[in-house]
Amino acid sequence: MRFKILALATVCTVLSTMALTQAINSSTNARVLGTGSVISFDFPGAVNTQATAITPSGDIVGRDTSQDGVQHGFLRSGGKFRSIDFPGSSSTDVTWINPRGQIVGDYIGSDGKQHGLLLSAGKFTTIDYPNAQFTAAFGIGATGEVVGIQGDSAGILHGFLLRAGSFSSIDFPGATGTLPTMISAGRIVGGYFSSTGTHGFSLTQGAFQTIDCPGATFTFLSGIDPQGRMVGGYGTADGNGHGALVIGGNCIPVDFPGGTNTYANGINPQGDIVGRYTGSDGIVHGFLLRGFVKTANVIYSAAHDFSTRLNPNAAWSYGFTTSVGGPFTLDTISGSTFFSGEVGWFGPISGATAPGYPLVVAEPNVIPDVLDMGPGPSSYAVVRWTAPSRGRWDVVGQFFGTGLTTGDVHVLRNGTPVFDSPLNGSQVAPFSLAIDVAPGDIIDFAAGPGPGGNNDFDPTGFNVTITPEL
Repeated sequence: MRFKILALATVCTVLSTMALTQAINSSTNARVLGTGSVISFDFPGAVNTQATAITPSGDIVGRDTSQDGVQHGFLRSGGKFRSIDFPGSSSTDVTWINPRGQIVGDYIGSDGKQHGLLLSAGKFTTIDYPNAQFTAAFGIGATGEVVGIQGDSAGILHGFLLRAGSFSSIDFPGATGTLPTMISAGRIVGGYFSSTGTHGFSLTQGAFQTIDCPGATFTFLSGIDPQGRMVGGYGTADGNGHGALVIGGNCIPVDFPGGTNTYANGINPQGDIVGRYTGSDGIVHGFLLRGFVKTANVIYSAAHDFSTRLNPNAAWSYGFTTSVGGPFTLDTISGSTFFSGEVGWFGPISGATAPGYPLVVAEPNVIPDVLDMGPGPSSYAVVRWTAPSRGRWDVVGQFFGTGLTTGDVHVLRNGTPVFDSPLNGSQVAPFSLAIDVAPGDIIDFAAGPGPGGNNDFDPTGFNVTITPEL
């Protein structure tokens, strides 16, 4: 059985037959769309192509499937493709390449089992975790450390780190399966399975951290660069998959123009991203987005951008309305809540626990990267974003109750609702929207007290990231 990252989770496939090594000039035989920053490419004659990693010099590795259904690895260097096949294997997968040109992946051997592989200085080496049923190598760091997975006799997936010839196990606490995919500057990323679904993770100096894109049905991370910028993919409630670039706690969508089900697999220090997408022809293609990180730096995060000194604050404003979409009044009282000390902005309605209601405050000591929106009696706490430029923007976030919440939440474009939901107890209300705006258009995020108008125990957690589409 072969375990590998083909979609936004790990799936099992079995492939067979032999392969040949060849070098082909992509400029004459390969399908390449685009020049400059956005490039789509296919291995010549393949029925699908997926790019998995890119070096600082621009060499790309990946996998392709030939007409006979056999999977091969490939290296794309200087516009030319070269097939990579482990000798005597029936199938080869290539997942990462480091700056030294060392390549890792896995293959199906003559014994019918899946083994990890290392290709260094033209020489293949098998990687097998001791006593494992199967092994796959996913990532290799700049100094040769390898991360991957192995399956035990019960069929459980465990991660591993191979350093200086010695294996160590990697298991996310409480997970039913752990899949580390890459290591860079001592930090490991990947994904894990649990009773709550599929989640991304990072591991630094023995400390695990879950990484989920807001509103996602699942998240998985496939790569990281030395600066700590991570890539991967996530799913949305409509069943679509999107690539993800994670920077500073923000999850930025990566969607190939005109494609669907984009997945970002690899990133280099220059900010180039590679991966795969499904075209309008229904075929899976590889892609390269040159310098994508530079274009993706235009990102707004309600929690990260929150200011306790300025209102308005750049594109953000904090205030209230007395109805959904009603006239907006700017909060003018700044201070902190009386008991828990959250700092932020307050409305004119006096309260026993805060200088005023409705309120918008930051929770740095309670829940990082989250704002607390407190409605007032028959009034709505509102976080407003004003569009700086024309275009389509991805608006991804969530509201969530804090246990006793009995409220209602809304997203509005120029006063017209585009998302509405009740919010009761510990309910989560995720949203993922693509909204066309002109300069000066407004998007409001409103938290209200629910149908009864009583704001007792109605604090609402909130965050959103807003990014321009490519």
